[in-house]
Amino acid sequence: MSTLVGSWIPFAGTRAERESNHDPRESIEERYPSKRDYLDRVSNAASELVHDRFMLAGDIALARDHAAREWDYVLTLN
Repeated sequence: MSTLVGSWIPFAGTRAERESNHDPRESIEERYPSKRDYLDRVSNAASELVHDRFMLAGDIALARDHAAREWDYVLTLN
């Protein structure tokens, strides 16, 4: 995975942050009830990619771990 290729503007962590920055996109807390829910969605999406033969099954854990690190990183930005 190449996280640092191109631009990346993370979602605000909270609704209050989003509103103070006038960001029209939903915040993380508005999108996902919890980190676990987010990671479950990542795992499910990765499983679909494996099913469709776009990803190797052994990479699901790597994708989930990467997503967990990104979650933690974004929520410590503010």
